[in-house]
Amino acid sequence: MSLFKHHGETRMVENWGGGVPVGKVTDFHYAVQKRDGEAVLFSWVAWRSKDVRNAGMKVLEQDDRMKTLVVRAGRVPQRWGARS
Repeated sequence: MSLFKHHGETRMVENWGGGVPVGKVTDFHYAVQKRDGEAVLFSWVAWRSKDVRNAGMKVLEQDDRMKTLVVRAGRVPQRWGARS
């Protein structure tokens, strides 16, 4: 069971950008500041409601398993949690 599902997620979608072409002026790779050796991944989580999302993200911010995943990814977000 995913960490998100454990805290109320109803669906998680992951999209790997292996076939995303490099542009001549700008592109998705540039927009996400992709580094050599990295892959582009775009994902989102669906929640039952905004309240469930807010509560779930608040718990996930403190979950040591989530902190370990973020640190292993090498990029720690400046702010976790709900967006309006």
